[in-house]
Amino acid sequence: MKKVLAITLCLLMCLSLFSCTQADYNYAIKLYESGDYKTALDFFNVTKKYKDSAEKLTECKYYLAKMAIDNEFWEDATDYLLGLNYLDSEELLKECYMHTNLDYAFLEEVNKLVHFRLYEAEGKEVTQKELARTEYSQIVKYELEDFFDANLKEISLALTEGLKLRVQALDEEKLNSSQAKLYQAEFRVADALTRLHDEYDLMPDDESFKTAFLDVRDDYETTAEASLVIQKDLEDQFKKLNVTTGTPFKKEYNYLKLTVKNNTDYQYNLTVTVNFIDKTGVTYETAEIQRVMKKKNGDKIDSYTFNFRINSTSIYQTLSFDYSYKDIAK
Repeated sequence: MKKVLAITLCLLMCLSLFSCTQADYNYAIKLYESGDYKTALDFFNVTKKYKDSAEKLTECKYYLAKMAIDNEFWEDATDYLLGLNYLDSEELLKECYMHTNLDYAFLEEVNKLVHFRLYEAEGKEVTQKELARTEYSQIVKYELEDFFDANLKEISLALTEGLKLRVQALDEEKLNSSQAKLYQAEFRVADALTRLHDEYDLMPDDESFKTAFLDVRDDYETTAEASLVIQKDLEDQFKKLNVTTGTPFKKEYNYLKLTVKNNTDYQYNLTVTVNFIDKTGVTYETAEIQRVMKKKNGDKIDSYTFNFRINSTSIYQTLSFDYSYKDIAK
């Protein structure tokens, strides 16, 4: 008799538990269908071993995460998405981490700076040097910060280096010292911005951005590589000083003469500038000559002479010079 009673009580308890589970599940389904995912989640937690409660529990977390993302509650969304492995939950989790770290703050900063350079700087009469300093100071602050996306961090460091090089180039007093640096800087900046456009959708439909950076990225790379070769060739020639003038120029009567060869495989436009200086150290006249330096043809290397007339021989004492090159072509 006692055994029968025990079995009966056990059956009643099971029926009672089953009844509670069924009721909780049905109520959870109603909440789920009405969009009250937060309350439904609590009930599905209770019944998660019953029917499809586990799947519904996952769906509730997913929809709650989407709602949190829409409201920019990144930490809440992260809590819901952790370990979810449902639909695009991994991509959403990455987005949350990029917001809670500094990934998106960096992208927003870059977008703002590029927009200013393209559309506002000229109207506000900001000089290139001022603009370069502003851009570098705003981006360099991310150099020691943590990013979730390692690839984005790599691009940020490349962009920082390009902006730094641009500032250094513009700070040089002479063009012959800054030219190659500036070409390297422009390529590195264009390359980093191109990667941000292609991989992170930076300014996707902006034609001015496309023209200023994307379309010229390959040309900048070619020019940057060529500038190193040209710079080395010119430096080697300009450091050979004439014994009578102490400069690369030879003085013949009332002329200053300089012969330059193009020992590279690139054609470019070379401008040489001479400042005529009097006995007091004051520049009283400036002149410049431009030549198209054709690339060497096999063993044939052409020479180009730059002749500067000394108009006031009575006050001429010495000179300073500068040079620059542009329109580089293979």
